[in-house]
Amino acid sequence: MIAKPASYSCAPEDWYTNRSYHPANVEIWKRWLRVCRVLKIVPTLDDRPIDPSLVCGPHLNWSLKPTDPFGLLILRYCTTRIAGAIKGRHPAAAMNSDGECIAATWELLRLSLKKAFRLMAKMNFWFFSYPYRGSPYKTYSKNNLLKIMPAWKDLVMKVFQIDGVKTQLCSQGVMRDIEEYFFDGINAEERKLQFQKFFLEHSSNFFSLSPRKLEGPNHPECLLSDLLKKIMANGLQSITTVHDKAYTADQQWVLGDETAVCTAGSEIYSQDASKESFQLALKACAEALERATAASVKFKKQRAQLIEEVRNASDPTVKAAAVRKLTEALRVKSDTQVKRTPAVIGRLLGLCASHLEESIISDMSKTLEIVPILNTTGLMQTLSKKIFESSSNDLGDTSSVEEVTAVLEELVSSPGSDEVSIALANLIKNNKSILMHLPALSTKLLNIHRRSTTTSSLMNTLSSKIYESENNNLDGTSSSVEDVTAELVKLKSSPDNNSEASVAFDKLIKHKPSVLNELPKLAAKLLSMHRGRTTSGTTRSLTNKLCSAIFESSSNDLGDTSSTEDVKAELEKLNLSSSSDNEASVAFDTLVKHKPAVLKELTQLATKLLSLYRGSVTRSLMNTLSSSRVFESIGLNGSSNEEDVKEALERLKSSPDNNSEASVAFDKLIKHKPSVLNELPKLAAKLLSMHRGNGTTKSLTNKLKASKVKAEKAQTQAVNRQVLLSAQWMMEILRNQGYARLKVTAGPKSLGVHMDNNAPIGLLRISQIKSNSQLKDKVIVGDVIFSLDGHFVYHTSHHDMKKMVYDKRENPVRVFEIWRRSK
Repeated sequence: MIAKPASYSCAPEDWYTNRSYHPANVEIWKRWLRVCRVLKIVPTLDDRPIDPSLVCGPHLNWSLKPTDPFGLLILRYCTTRIAGAIKGRHPAAAMNSDGECIAATWELLRLSLKKAFRLMAKMNFWFFSYPYRGSPYKTYSKNNLLKIMPAWKDLVMKVFQIDGVKTQLCSQGVMRDIEEYFFDGINAEERKLQFQKFFLEHSSNFFSLSPRKLEGPNHPECLLSDLLKKIMANGLQSITTVHDKAYTADQQWVLGDETAVCTAGSEIYSQDASKESFQLALKACAEALERATAASVKFKKQRAQLIEEVRNASDPTVKAAAVRKLTEALRVKSDTQVKRTPAVIGRLLGLCASHLEESIISDMSKTLEIVPILNTTGLMQTLSKKIFESSSNDLGDTSSVEEVTAVLEELVSSPGSDEVSIALANLIKNNKSILMHLPALSTKLLNIHRRSTTTSSLMNTLSSKIYESENNNLDGTSSSVEDVTAELVKLKSSPDNNSEASVAFDKLIKHKPSVLNELPKLAAKLLSMHRGRTTSGTTRSLTNKLCSAIFESSSNDLGDTSSTEDVKAELEKLNLSSSSDNEASVAFDTLVKHKPAVLKELTQLATKLLSLYRGSVTRSLMNTLSSSRVFESIGLNGSSNEEDVKEALERLKSSPDNNSEASVAFDKLIKHKPSVLNELPKLAAKLLSMHRGNGTTKSLTNKLKASKVKAEKAQTQAVNRQVLLSAQWMMEILRNQGYARLKVTAGPKSLGVHMDNNAPIGLLRISQIKSNSQLKDKVIVGDVIFSLDGHFVYHTSHHDMKKMVYDKRENPVRVFEIWRRSK
């Protein structure tokens, strides 16, 4: 029976009848056997049931009693490399001779959870193995996978709802897969909301860092093989903090011990070599680097060998076979499991183009249906823009590949001097092989055009021009969808109209002809865009104009002491009046036309106007009183204290008939806001603060600059410390891989060596030594360049390193730290 070899943790014979087992174990196992029966009949891509050694079922702890807390850990998937090493065991239970999990991710969880790890159940979201960074669709077709998923969904969703069971989703990838495969929705956002709703209903069944939404740790791999990248980006601390916090909560719940704590993350972050967790991270990172280096070397050797075969083949049949082999090598994934997407294959084709004749590259391009990429991204975008905007063709986003190809063929056969021809000529000049596969180029141009923001831009232009046109009575508030539709029909029936609205409409039709079939929908969109763009900004502007006009009008006695009722009464007068011979009436009519709803809320409008007026007047008078000239006129300056200012204000208060600028401003402020007389100390402090702010801006700016320089210096020191830690850690990795450190000195002028970044994880290395090099007896090909004159350069690109060496070319001595692998 497939269930037994596929299960890894086989159940006891009496698992179904003995009531002493935890009910969660029984429920999970019962549903897992159903999944196994489905796996037995649904074929893989090889048209046969999946190999049982690749199946990864749940690993359960059958020693748990029905009353014990049941914790469950879910990781994403088991790689085929690990599956081959564990030989039918579950990756969480497969141990080496030292008692460590063979799978590094499960080993990190073991170190993080300590005693709790043995007590918890373990499971992968994907119940079968597939290659690292691969896809489940490389094992099952999409249709067949959908036949299996209902049984698997029944198991997982049941677990999430069993009383007394608490699940830890151990990576963000697991959460995304659950959303995608277990919840319905037209897009990812809807599925995420459905999962969030489910979590809130069953929050007691999940370990989460937040009670309001499901938050969990990052995948353990983020602390292992990705460690160096995270450290160098200064992004590891937050990941390790979340890791420790999450698994501390897990331990405390499973063990019932509030003192249990996870420290694995902090140990990795502090790079404590005496801790198992950091040793595990170091080992995992070194292994990943070794695998990636070996795979890269293998792929490069394979590519070079195939290119050589193609170049040396004289017989057409042999050459064709060699081209097919090279094509296949570029098409499939390499051992690094990096997907060969069209963009990647295009770059590889471009790389091969410098070694092979154009006809061969053309044959390969046709076979793959991919355009070689030779720095042509910008040129293609230019051509896409020009060819679809050209008035000499009818291309648009609904055009087919064949129609675009026809236009390209016409341009190739009869080149001109227009912008489209020039753009095409520039592209051909950069990549002549494009002429051999115009349909592939057409597909690319059409995709670029459809992804562009041209439609949005043209819609915005039309929305502006159609409402600004003098040929219609459209406005953003009173016009209806029918009014806008009628105007669009007019524009459609007069294509030769040269108005800005007509030109904008014609461009939109050319870009997207389908809008002609849905003018009411287009009208509704234009109306919505116009209202959305103008409502908030225009309302604010018109309200400010009405505030100025109504309070400055000579036809009323409104002022800052007026009440809301006084202002409302004046607004009601303006509403009833048909006259429009004064500014207040015009401003009110304009606001009402823009936003008719204000007539229903005059009290609210009156309050708003009064608040605006009082605020503006108070600010103006306070600015006058705090100005330098007023301060000097009453014997004050920036060094005066609050008591001095208060005494000066009391003098102004006691001499109301004084006609000085200070006295007039103070009297106006009192009239505008009488309450200031009861709080002169507060007013004095405010005026002094405003005055000092005006007078010491330069001083404050200088202080700010000094503070900024100090902060930047501290940040630089922190980065330097981090770089030093990363360098020490990198030295440890190189030592583990058999490298030894050397010191090499060079004189001035050229070094006579070439460099690249093909050492492990892109480290800088020497790739070629010229016969006349001054270093030919000191270095060898493959040496890693670690530092130059005391500055770490191991992570620098070879282009930047070339510039650094050139800048120091006149130095009498240049000191290099070299790491060389012992044979």
